Amino acid sequence: MLKTTTAMPWKEVLTDNSAHTITGDVRIIDAFPIPQLETERRVWIYLPRSYHESDRKYPVLYMHDGQNVFNQATSWGTEWGVDETLEQMTLDEPALETIVVAIDHGGDQRNNEYNFTINPEYGFGGKGEAYAAFLSETLKPYIDQHYRTHSAPEHTMIGGSSFGAYISLYTALRYPGQFNRVSGFSFVMWQDSGAIIRLIEKTKISPYNENLSEHRGTGDG
Repeated sequence: MLKTTTAMPWKEVLTDNSAHTITGDVRIIDAFPIPQLETERRVWIYLPRSYHESDRKYPVLYMHDGQNVFNQATSWGTEWGVDETLEQMTLDEPALETIVVAIDHGGDQRNNEYNFTINPEYGFGGKGEAYAAFLSETLKPYIDQHYRTHSAPEHTMIGGSSFGAYISLYTALRYPGQFNRVSGFSFVMWQDSGAIIRLIEKTKISPYNENLSEHRGTGDG
């Protein structure tokens, strides 16, 4: 398998005999540097079908657990099929075309990197602040520089599942000037002793939050 710091077509990087299930134009940077964590990570970049046929700019969706996003052969379980979904949806609705940037998790470092607090009982977490800084200060500027993106926050989304959902919300709270839309599946917050709630209460990310204290304890869920 070729290791590269340059985005290359996935077939030139994933050269093993696995049954890869990638659809559309997906590029891979196999060793993207993460200076905030003193490591590197594989980054996947899905380009919309019209990318090379127009001069359009596109919104961007950043996703975590990149192993799971496009490819069954690398997935921990069942791939999410983001590439197939977008390829199908945009046949009839090209306005939905989106660049998707997926970052691999760090294996045994996943729980550490996707949590900004340390859970004292289980002993994980604490690297989420550095990971979020990487997304905001290193990865997003790189993508905006090298691809035709709508770089404004209202066109920049971030999402994931479980701890990936958690770090997505945290990143948007910490960097609202970069990320303005959050998608979270199976969101978890049992591990932080209420830290994310306290952060939400201090951060004005929507008109609702300005009146958050009025809604607490009302029984409205």
